Amino acid sequence: MKPKSLLQLSRTLIGTSLTSFVVCASATAQSTWNGTTNNSWATDTNWSASTLPASGGNVVIADTTASGNVLVLDSSRTIGNLQHGTTGTRTAAFSLRSTSTNTLTLNGGLTATGAFTGVGLSLFGNFTLDSNQVWNIGGAIGTHNGDRGVFVREIVEA
Repeated sequence: MKPKSLLQLSRTLIGTSLTSFVVCASATAQSTWNGTTNNSWATDTNWSASTLPASGGNVVIADTTASGNVLVLDSSRTIGNLQHGTTGTRTAAFSLRSTSTNTLTLNGGLTATGAFTGVGLSLFGNFTLDSNQVWNIGGAIGTHNGDRGVFVREIVEA
C-alpha cells in the first residue's frame, strides 16, 4: 500500500473536520423555562443558562417553575417543539399566553403526556402551527367528570 502524500492527508482531515462541524452545527437548540424571576418570556434569567430561546429552538417547560405557572409572550416568537415537563410528563397546570398583538409560531410539535388529573397545559391567544406536526398528548386513564389534558383558548389580556 502506497503511503498518502501530505496534501492527500490534509484534504482528508479537512473534509472530516468540516463534516463533523456541519453535523454539530445542525443540532436544534433547546431552552428550559424555569420562571426564576417572573412570568415574562423576555427575561433571560427565567431560562436555563440565562439565555432566551433561539428562533426555531425547542422549548421545555420545567417540571416545577419558581414564579408560578404562567409564561407570557412579550412579542411574536417562533419555536420548534414545545414540551410540557423535562420528559413531557409534567402534570401540574401551566399556561402559555400571548396578547392580541403577539403570536407564537410552533414549527415542531407538542409533547404533553403527563397523567393529568385536571387541565395540564393551556395555550391562550394567538398561535400559528406549521404543517406536518406531531402532538403527543396524554391524560389519566379511566372515566372522568372534569376537564383534563391540553386546552387551546382565546386571548386573555392581563
